[in-house]
Amino acid sequence: MNVAELVAEEAQVLQELGTITGKAIPLLGHAIDLVLKLLAEIEKREEKAGRETRPAFGFVESQGHVIALLIRTVPVQKLPEALKKLRSLQMLDIAISDLTLLPQLHSLQILDLSKNKLTVLPESFGQLQSLQKLNLEYNQLTALPESFGQLQSLQKSNLNYNQLRALPESFGDLKSLQILDLNWNQLTTLPESFGQLQSLQYLYLNGNQLTTLPEPILQLKSLQVLGLTDNQLTTLPESFGNLKSLQELYIDENQLKSLPESFGELKSLQTLNLNRNRLTALLESFGDLKALQILGLNWNQLTALPESFGDLKSLQKLEIYGNQLTTLPESFGDLKSLKKLNLIDNQLKTLPASFGELKSLQTLYLDRNQLTTLPASFGALHSLRELWLSESQLTALPEPILQLKSLQILGLSVNQLTALPESFGQLKSLQELHLRANQLTTLPESFTQLSNLQKLNISGNPLDAQGQKILDQLNKSAKGVEITTK
Repeated sequence: MNVAELVAEEAQVLQELGTITGKAIPLLGHAIDLVLKLLAEIEKREEKAGRETRPAFGFVESQGHVIALLIRTVPVQKLPEALKKLRSLQMLDIAISDLTLLPQLHSLQILDLSKNKLTVLPESFGQLQSLQKLNLEYNQLTALPESFGQLQSLQKSNLNYNQLRALPESFGDLKSLQILDLNWNQLTTLPESFGQLQSLQYLYLNGNQLTTLPEPILQLKSLQVLGLTDNQLTTLPESFGNLKSLQELYIDENQLKSLPESFGELKSLQTLNLNRNRLTALLESFGDLKALQILGLNWNQLTALPESFGDLKSLQKLEIYGNQLTTLPESFGDLKSLKKLNLIDNQLKTLPASFGELKSLQTLYLDRNQLTTLPASFGALHSLRELWLSESQLTALPEPILQLKSLQILGLSVNQLTALPESFGQLKSLQELHLRANQLTTLPESFTQLSNLQKLNISGNPLDAQGQKILDQLNKSAKGVEITTK
């Protein structure tokens, strides 16, 4: 199959495009399956920005008709009117500088006009009645035509990285829309009709200029994922709990000081990022988020957690570093599913006795707190693989650490340790040990039993001759161990 074997008028269109681009349009393959493969590659490219993962120049045919056209490597100034003769065209991915003329492409289902510096779309854009997927990211659009709402088949639209200040009132007519990316525009509000998008499941509004949550969002009963990161929100309305289908909420880098009581009604919520806000407390109703698996509360102003926090039975990952916590509630030990916990940069002086009940915990960061000891129950954390206690105020190694038989990585740098117990060699699973900037003069004989050790940093310690001798013995018993002493 070549251009000559296409339906005559379609072959003529490709020859005209070849003249415009200065090179013949090559055949990429046959049939709709290849179109779907190309689409998958485009989506893969979106996930890995900057990597070109699919052919950028050519056409796909089926039964003598052009069904996909990709013209990326050689940009064109305008779409030729003759393009309308490609009546079976389903996919168009093109680099173009001017879209004032848009031929009628009634079969078009996939249109990629990303990275074209477009400033305007023609009113005729609404004629693309079959369009299902539209990519307009990285252009310079400040508005959309009123006809945009006529894209009744549209399911996915990428409009991120433009300069949109508002959306047309007709936007609410996009009844099939399921995924909408409006990240990094200049939106301050949304049209009233936006609440009519009852098929919408994914909505991304990160990096806009929202100071209050647009009321129409609260009417989106099918919404599963909502991105509001890097706006200027100071509060959320009490009706926020109406979003019963919400599974993921990203609201980092705003100015929230509190959450509404209804927040606990988000029973389907699995992922919640509230990093870099101004929260000083969480309500008791926060514990009603029973489905929550991932929670980010980094860099707020929390001084305590509610007792109901332990009700988050599904929580697997919790990051709460950079706050002002001095204690944790006794109920904290009820977080039986917790696998990763980050409490760096708080003011913790003790951990609750229930801490040892975190049987699933694998990774724990406790750096830069005020801990001088650990509860006896800590030694029951038999799943713990990674423990960081650097830049704390330890003068002696807490005894419970020696019971952590599965521990592979231990960080104890920048403390005030003067000695390690003889039983330290019990940590036979240890692969990395960080002891930088302590006050160790020697090491226990059992140190040589750490046969699985691969990396040891003991720089910044005043080791004497005996300590150096132990290191030499370790170097022989733990083959290939990397030891840093300076």
